[in-house]
Amino acid sequence: MNPFLRWVGKIIQVFRPAPVSAPFREEKPFVPARTTLPTPVEKSEPPVAVKPLPSTSLPGQEVATSAKPLLQAIRHPELVEGSVQPVFQGNQTDPSTPLRSAQDDRLLREELSEKPQVVRDTPKKDPAPKPKREAQPVFTGRVEITPALDNPARLRQIKGVISVQDIANRELLDLVPYEPGKPVDDVARELGLDPSSIIKLASNENPLGPSPLAMAAMHKAIETCHFYPDGGGFHLRNAIAKTFNLGRENVVLGNGSNEIIELLFHTFTRPGIHEIVTARHAFAVYTLMAQLFGVHAIVVDDVDFTPDLPAMLRAVTPQTRLIFLASPNNPTGTRVSNEALDAFLRDLPPHVIAVLDEAYYEFLDSPPDTVDQVRQGARVVLMRTFSKIQGLAGLRIGYGLAPAEIANLLQRARQPFNANSIAQAGAMAGLADVEHQTKTKSITDEGRRLVEDTFARMGLHYVPSSANFVLVEVGDGGEVFKRLMKKGIIVRSMVSYHLPKYIRVSIGTPEQNARFLAELPAALEGLVALQKTP
Repeated sequence: MNPFLRWVGKIIQVFRPAPVSAPFREEKPFVPARTTLPTPVEKSEPPVAVKPLPSTSLPGQEVATSAKPLLQAIRHPELVEGSVQPVFQGNQTDPSTPLRSAQDDRLLREELSEKPQVVRDTPKKDPAPKPKREAQPVFTGRVEITPALDNPARLRQIKGVISVQDIANRELLDLVPYEPGKPVDDVARELGLDPSSIIKLASNENPLGPSPLAMAAMHKAIETCHFYPDGGGFHLRNAIAKTFNLGRENVVLGNGSNEIIELLFHTFTRPGIHEIVTARHAFAVYTLMAQLFGVHAIVVDDVDFTPDLPAMLRAVTPQTRLIFLASPNNPTGTRVSNEALDAFLRDLPPHVIAVLDEAYYEFLDSPPDTVDQVRQGARVVLMRTFSKIQGLAGLRIGYGLAPAEIANLLQRARQPFNANSIAQAGAMAGLADVEHQTKTKSITDEGRRLVEDTFARMGLHYVPSSANFVLVEVGDGGEVFKRLMKKGIIVRSMVSYHLPKYIRVSIGTPEQNARFLAELPAALEGLVALQKTP
């Protein structure tokens, strides 16, 4: 052959494109064979078979038929088994298709020489995304709690200023704080009075003050107050347990008996789910604590200012966990009979804890043996305090008596060091001072008889009391409170207890009682009609 023609034939052979059996597809960037393949692409058309490369291809271009899926994965990673597409090689009949370069073939051969066979896992289809469930408001019977502001992503979307109330505990927003009796210093400052001339008969405190033994013990405890107190209250709990013939495991100390109430809510209730039952004119902290914890409070009407025990039992539901009963009751001073209390505890459903508030227990002449209920393992918690008969209200020290199973749970909810060392020392000494307790009860009984007899002679309606205070109707409790305060006598208005016509007066010393009764007629002028007394 003519050398020139042979040379021309070689040139044509080099530049002649190889035929393909499918139209042109835009080439994808090179992807190594070890890349995980995506989800299969379903095709409605039947698969197109791939023909072997023609013999006219360049030396080294011959590719085994078994390796064609690998070539497809390299050049077109969107193609998978079951949907075979032709390998792009260029098409002589379509001038718009580019030629396959020799460099591409070299890269393919190198890849095939490294991995002649590729094992591919069948891709798993991603499960269909579940529709997002929109959070629903939880209705607690008082306010509506919405989760919008509890979501950090939602907070980031909010523009402008967010009120502190927007991020506050929803249960706190409409809570009216407990209103204690007005302190002597506040009255002296507001009215320009000498503090020593003011008498306070508002908070049911001990008019004799603390026990002398308690004061001596507290003075001694001050010397070591740089140490943390006994977190377990070992000695005080032992002393309380010995007094009532119980074990230390039955005693829980509290920062006042009010903290025992809080521990009960922490232990036995969940917001928006559980309920409590209490009496209409019971201690205000029961319902305040329920509101704070998002627990529904079922309030049962009294009978003559006395808790209606059968009605309270009827109010129990499957969601009830705590039922609060104070006897003597604050602020009414009434008590339930021992027989009625025994029947109440006997009929108590097993899923309910009876909380017996016995802050004024020591003033009763014939108290019920509720401690025996603890010994027998009944589901009761007795709340006691050193604030009244012991005269240690300023120390905030109280305790709960309960079966060991319940007391153990309350201990878990208790804050460390909730009873300070001075309070523990004073309480332990005061508990042993029986003489001071006897004297306090005697002066209280005498003063209560005098006050109630005077109310009767004046024609005032009062509630016979078993505690160290008396509830009396005066026409306008708020106005009488103000008039007496101007005279240096602090009593308690019952407006916050929804008894606006009443005041509550604590029993003081004989001198304090006499001064109160002397100033009362003038404070009542124009509000009630008084009977003339001889």
